[in-house]
Amino acid sequence: MKKFALGLVIAAVAVFGSGVAAQASTYPPSGTVEAPPQVVPGGIFTATITGCAPPEVMTFVFQGESKTAICVEAAAKKSGFASLMVATGTGTASVTFNAPTTPGNYVVTATGSAGFRGSTTTSVVAAPATPVGGLPATGSDGISTITMMAIGFFAVGGGLLVVSQMRRRQIVAA
Repeated sequence: MKKFALGLVIAAVAVFGSGVAAQASTYPPSGTVEAPPQVVPGGIFTATITGCAPPEVMTFVFQGESKTAICVEAAAKKSGFASLMVATGTGTASVTFNAPTTPGNYVVTATGSAGFRGSTTTSVVAAPATPVGGLPATGSDGISTITMMAIGFFAVGGGLLVVSQMRRRQIVAA
């Protein structure tokens, strides 16, 4: 019985013991920078960062051009006890940029006065983002790495099954 209880304790530590590291906060804080995934050459787009702490000053950089914006509180619920609590990392800041005229992938970065960081990639495409009458191209070949690994493991497992069945059927002279 003691071995069984010890086994349960070890299993619980293995499963739940890593939760402390998952809840640890990182510094400097980071958020998400959102920009359209595709922009037409020379077009105007808006880059927005979410998760900054108001009134932090956010500096956005795109193709050497730098713009600043103040992080403002996002719309929040104003009911009950929740309105008394002030949550950090609930703000947003936005700026607009002109896309380059040369197609390619470009990075938008945002840095806050308190060390907040974030970045994203936006693509400048020569054609409209969505073709007429169809869906936009995603760049995926349809088979992900995980799917290819699963197919490989399935093939290896099938081969091992065939080998084990063939070895069982062999008659050994006694």
